[in-house]
Formats: sequence, structure tokens, C-alpha cells
Amino acid sequence: MNKRHSTHHPQPIDPLIQRLLNRDRIREARMLPDGKLTDEHHQLVREDLDTLTLRSDGKRIVSLTKIAKAIGKSPPVLSQWVSGTYAGDNDSVTRLVNNWIETTRQRERLGGADYVPTWVAEQMILRVRMAHNKRNMACVVSPSGSGKDMVVQALAEEFDGIVVYCDVTLTPKQLLVRIAKQCRIPCSRSAAEIMAEIVSYLEGRNTILFFNEAQLLKDQCGGVIRAIKDETGVTIALFGSQRIFNLIDDRANGGGQFWSRCHKVNMVEQLRYEPNPEGSGCRPLFTVAEIKAIAKKKNIRLADAAVAKMLAKIACLPTFGTLRLVCSLLDDVAYLYEDRTATVSNITQILIFGSDIEAEDILRQVGRDLTDYREAVA
Repeated sequence: MNKRHSTHHPQPIDPLIQRLLNRDRIREARMLPDGKLTDEHHQLVREDLDTLTLRSDGKRIVSLTKIAKAIGKSPPVLSQWVSGTYAGDNDSVTRLVNNWIETTRQRERLGGADYVPTWVAEQMILRVRMAHNKRNMACVVSPSGSGKDMVVQALAEEFDGIVVYCDVTLTPKQLLVRIAKQCRIPCSRSAAEIMAEIVSYLEGRNTILFFNEAQLLKDQCGGVIRAIKDETGVTIALFGSQRIFNLIDDRANGGGQFWSRCHKVNMVEQLRYEPNPEGSGCRPLFTVAEIKAIAKKKNIRLADAAVAKMLAKIACLPTFGTLRLVCSLLDDVAYLYEDRTATVSNITQILIFGSDIEAEDILRQVGRDLTDYREAVA
């Protein structure tokens, strides 16, 4: 048998793996299906709420009264739903609680009290602020998981921004509809009428229109973005991969007015011009000091310098989720280990459990040897 693909694990980590399995079920359950929900869906969301808000002493970090107010339900209704005795529309309450959980977790991931201002995040914020100061555009390119969502969230809160999440299915009219929904504009009209309403809404507003994952937009959607910019003067910020530059490139046939008014930055390219604060050469995507600060904010103890360096190297791998992966690993440490201590060993175990093939690639790139570990899990 190929030991690398063995599903057998040593007894000491079996309970930890079971907890991860249970946790993943809850994560998946939050993607609730359309239509009638089952008792299992209700129970999994209740468990997820407890995981998020219950302390070890049984008291809640966030009171049910506060949660009830946030979801628009009375405290008695929420209390009955939590206990499984609510006789009303359980589906409605479950979906509202589910949305609150997801919003709260996103807020935790994207910043809030736990936000650490990494160099990458601060540079992205700076470029958007510079663009907004001149009512221009900003195009921000950075690897997946490096903090783009966090930056969009922070800036949207600062400037009362409008955030549009992009996907490959959007036609120009569908993009207009999505923008209109974020602006709370009626959408059952022609594309021209929706456009006119959007222009009327945005004109004169000191706000920023964000397009997240903008590289997924069809080229034709670039015309919609240009038209909104030309007719309203509102600041527009595009976040995504390098393909977003294609959406605003109007330099053909002697043009370039739109392109020239855009603040463009590729964070990976920018690193070449920045000195490494922790050694020689150019700056890494994330430093050891930044990883230590993030772990501290999460109340995770790093056992030694080796695990800090390991996590920093993982955060600098652009094809594996960068900082998002590191934050996920630290969250798993907090969930699995009572002493909330990250070690090279338990980070390796969590990686292996997630995907032994991918883990081997990650660990090889950060200079760790899997030979001994393979023998242990065989």
C-alpha cells in the first residue's frame, strides 16, 4: 500500500480528526439548500451557533438578546429555537441565524478587533485611498487569500462603500442588476433604465464602488464599469487577479484616458522594490513578525521560532491560499488543542488531514521533511 495515501492514523490524533470531521460538517451545513430544511439542518446550525458563541463555562460571548435583535426576531423566539421547542417557522429562524453566523465569521476573518495591519493590506488600502482622493479608479492585484476581502470590507465600512461580488455568469445587464440590488434600486426594468437609476443614485456621493474578484467579469462588463465611471465620477476599485487590467485597458487606437486615470498595483510585483525587514533580498509577501502578530491576536501560542517561520513560509505560497490558509490552520489549532499552542507537529498533522497530497507539496516548499511523518501515520 502507498503509505502516503493511507487513511489510518495513529490513535493519539483520532479524537482530533473526529472533531475536525464534525466541524467540517457544520461548515458545509451553512450552505443551506433551497426549499424545506430538515431537522439535521436546524441542529447543525444550532451547533454552529454554540461553537461560535458558547464559552467553556456555558455562558455566551454574545447574548441571545443581541443576536435576536441583529436578526430581527424576539429573544423568546430565538431562545425557543435554540432549545428546539419553537413551534413557528423554524426554517426562517435557521436561515437568519445561519446568515448571522456567516456574517460574524466573515467579520472575524476580514478584520474587526482581530485585524492586524499587514504590509500588503496597508499598501492595498493606500492605493485605494489615493485613487479616491482624486476620484479616479484603483486596480488592485494580489494573490488569493492575501487579504483582499479584508481590505474591501475595511474600506467599505470607512467610505460607506458599495461592494459587488463578481462571477463568470454575469452579463452586462446582470452586472447592472447586481449593482442596483446593492444600491437598493428596483431591478425589474430595462438595462438602460437600471443604468439611469444607478447613475442618479451615485452622482454626488462620496463613496467607493467595489468590484471584488473582478477578473471573473466578461470583457463586455468593462463597458458597464467605464460608463458608470464616466457618468457619475464615483471612485471605482477593482480587486482580483491581473486580468482586471484588461477591463480598463482602452489604449488601443490612440486612447488610454480611462487607463491613465487608474491607480494600478500588483502586490507581488511591488515586493521586488521593497527591502526585506527580516533579512536580505526583497520583501516576502508576509513576514514572521506579521504571523506572530496574527497568532497573538487569535490568542494562539507559537511553540517556537520554527513553527513561526514555517507558517510565514506557508503564507508566502501564492497557490495555496497564502494568509487565509495560515489563519485557517491557527483556527484549527484553537479548536483542537486546549492549550492553543501551535507546533510544527500539529500544523503538519492538520495539513495532512486536509489533503496529504497537497500537504506534501506545501511542506516540501517550506523545507519540511515528510519521511518520518509518513511512517507515523501508516
